[in-house]
Amino acid sequence: MEKRVSATTKASGSTVPSAAARRMPPPFLQRRAKQPPRTEIGRVYWAQTERKAIGKPARYHFWLQGLGPKGYYAAGRSAEFEYPTKLTAMPDTGVARKAFNEFVAKLWEDGWTPAAFPGPRSGWYEITMRRIVATSGSHLGAPAEDSADAATRKADWYPDPAGRFEQRYWDGTAWTEHVTSRGVTAVDPYQESEADG
Repeated sequence: MEKRVSATTKASGSTVPSAAARRMPPPFLQRRAKQPPRTEIGRVYWAQTERKAIGKPARYHFWLQGLGPKGYYAAGRSAEFEYPTKLTAMPDTGVARKAFNEFVAKLWEDGWTPAAFPGPRSGWYEITMRRIVATSGSHLGAPAEDSADAATRKADWYPDPAGRFEQRYWDGTAWTEHVTSRGVTAVDPYQESEADG
């Protein structure tokens, strides 16, 4: 018969938490961990950076309009590029395509991935992007922090450095076995050598 380990032990006539129970996150953090991560949606557009006199070169940029919990917001913009005249439609050539490709690559680094591509009546650049964001506000795909950052990292839920779950609990000094994915908590032993990178 399997012996179950109690979450509490008796000491001097009083009940004290066991070592396993002391490592559990505070109740308010456990409630937050059960909330599923949210998905943000964005779409790429282009705009003229500033007005220019007729016949003068005009500068443009691409930008991503994201939709988060507080409504629409600008999630990023590309480097500016120039055309000899004012545009009414963005050509899929030269400096425009180069700026667009660099911009999408930067969005990818920030956790955005393509969700849908332009339809026949849309501009070639109007890609729909999305990313998953943890309930604590930190992006799930964010790179692991280095040892210097770890020394000052406060106790909280962070992206799992082992890569097996969405989040793992950091107790202020080390990674614990407490993990969560899609709002479901679990226990998964962790070894420091498992950290990505």
